[in-house]
Amino acid sequence: MRVDGADTEQIREFEQYAKQLENPDAHEVAERILGSGTIIRKLIVGGLRRGGVWAGKIVGKLHKKSGAFLKRNGGKVADAVEGVESWSETALTIALVKAGVPADIAKELAMAIMMIAV
Repeated sequence: MRVDGADTEQIREFEQYAKQLENPDAHEVAERILGSGTIIRKLIVGGLRRGGVWAGKIVGKLHKKSGAFLKRNGGKVADAVEGVESWSETALTIALVKAGVPADIAKELAMAIMMIAV
């Protein structure tokens, strides 16, 4: 899986994640899924950053106001999610509020992100 120009740290991280998927009993599920450098986090952040409009449409099916906010501010939400060290619904909500997301929307977005992450 070596490619010229690829970041060796990301390759190592991906290989570790692949091993964990092959042997799920090796680590605790919460640690594996919610660790600070996991593929899941990168996928969520990338999806929010590059696909905020589509993510907003999906979230909008559950909570219209949050979906509309996410369509307009996918990058802002992605920045806040990327900066969270300890993943929990409460930690995500606090990070989103500090990033300028209204509290009611922050709570709904944090709940949606945690549903995807776990």
